[in-house]
Amino acid sequence: MSHAQFVSIPPIEEVHSFFTAATGCPCTVMTTWTKWLPLDPDDIFVFLPYIRPCHQKLLMETADGARDPCAFMRQLLRPHGLLIEFYRNKWTLIENKEAVKTVTKKEGTTVSWSG
Repeated sequence: MSHAQFVSIPPIEEVHSFFTAATGCPCTVMTTWTKWLPLDPDDIFVFLPYIRPCHQKLLMETADGARDPCAFMRQLLRPHGLLIEFYRNKWTLIENKEAVKTVTKKEGTTVSWSG
């Protein structure tokens, strides 16, 4: 899967830290939360070098406080095989099953990867 908005994909450790700052929850599958926490723009600008200039509008709107961090967080999580689902006034971090591909080699070995 192509992630054209990125110069390079941000490291998962940085995404985890940002997720925790934005939600107050650990970045683990099936974590749920009901509100977004206020963020320091510097926490958002950490990701500026990873995002192509033509795709930085979402980052800038989030840093300016013009929108909650949900859409930007989704952008950061997608290349790592994670999604945010909103249902009944709460958000849940889920695995993107379509991003996890499994290939069975001729020898019978199964290989899985996220991408």
